[in-house]
Amino acid sequence: NFPLDLAVVEVPSTNG
Repeated sequence: NFPLDLAVVEVPSTNG
């Protein structure tokens, strides 16, 4: 999972 800033296409994990 990536930060919401980088990958919205992935599962948002609220990492920053």
